[in-house]
Amino acid sequence: MIRIGMNPNLFTIGSFTMSWHGLLMLLAGLAGVTEHGAGLASGLLNTTQQIGGAIGVAIASYTLVDKDGIRYAAALPYLELVLLPLALVALPTVYARRGGAALRAQLDPATLAAAVGSFGAYALFLVALRLARAPAVAAVRETSVVVAAGLAAIFLRERVTAERLAGAAAVAGGVALLALS
Repeated sequence: MIRIGMNPNLFTIGSFTMSWHGLLMLLAGLAGVTEHGAGLASGLLNTTQQIGGAIGVAIASYTLVDKDGIRYAAALPYLELVLLPLALVALPTVYARRGGAALRAQLDPATLAAAVGSFGAYALFLVALRLARAPAVAAVRETSVVVAAGLAAIFLRERVTAERLAGAAAVAGGVALLALS
């Protein structure tokens, strides 16, 4: 779970105005989550600590780019401008490699709901970047590990160990302290 801990760490280097108690609690919670303890998704996405670290650097980088970008455009137009080039490349590429049937097969209610949800979540993230400091927003975004652990326990029937629960509680507590600082 290096990716999850890496992003707030990169932001907090040199950010001395954040609550150190919240930061330490957040980092302690994230550091205690092992790749195995984080469940299947982490094992698939972060097969090594180096890949996790690289993902953390990438997330921190695009967060800084987004923070700068929304100074020049509102959240929704900015998001559309960010995603449009990807769509203009991805859709023709999938069509050329797999055909129109493969694209049509993915157009179901679940895919559309996921797309709307992802778009909405990113738009809210951009609004948060406009209203708050990037380190605080990045740290709060990382609470997705807490939500993912809960959803994995409910829907994937993953076992939530005491260590995993303590890590999730530390992340939530750290974010709460950061929010109050």
